[in-house]
Amino acid sequence: MTNEIPVEQQQPQVPAQLDTQQCPYCKSDISREAKKCPRCRSFLGWIGRVRNATTELTIISLTVSILALALPSIQKSLLPQRSDIVVSVLRPYGLRFEFIVSNKGNRPAAITEAGVEFPSTHNGKMLQNWVLLDRAAYATLIEPEKSYRFGPEIMSGLPPQQPSPGMETEAPTLLNLLPENCKLKVVYIDFDGSEKVIRKPYRCAAG
Repeated sequence: MTNEIPVEQQQPQVPAQLDTQQCPYCKSDISREAKKCPRCRSFLGWIGRVRNATTELTIISLTVSILALALPSIQKSLLPQRSDIVVSVLRPYGLRFEFIVSNKGNRPAAITEAGVEFPSTHNGKMLQNWVLLDRAAYATLIEPEKSYRFGPEIMSGLPPQQPSPGMETEAPTLLNLLPENCKLKVVYIDFDGSEKVIRKPYRCAAG
């Protein structure tokens, strides 16, 4: 004689998978009540989410810091390798003034000439005069992101003009010939060996 339990009195079998969950990190089956995975030691639930968020923020902050440090080098490698010369005239008065040469580029340049250009007439002919300035500017190496100031000792030990066909005047007479507007002319050699010229207009009427 067997003692059989009626079907209606039998306890339903709970599938094992209903009591387990999958670890979101190592994918192993663990107890649904577990707060920490026994295999990978990762925290579960809200504690795990907070720890993961903190870790992600740390990684993001570290990545941003590395990019911030590397950005100048990246920009330097992407920018064209050249000089960018800018000229400014200070307190202009005839041929005696100060001027500043700045290099906004990322490579040096060398000044070869600096002078003043201005038109005049002689015997009914229009002439373009070229007066050399302070020789201290010549062969000056203009480093990147630096500025250099020249003057005010202008024409020191230099001929009054060079060249001006048909005009052989001395400096005082030359000053009287100055028009209302002149141009500061700076010639320089770029990093690639090419010669470039900058002309900066300024008011040069002498008294």
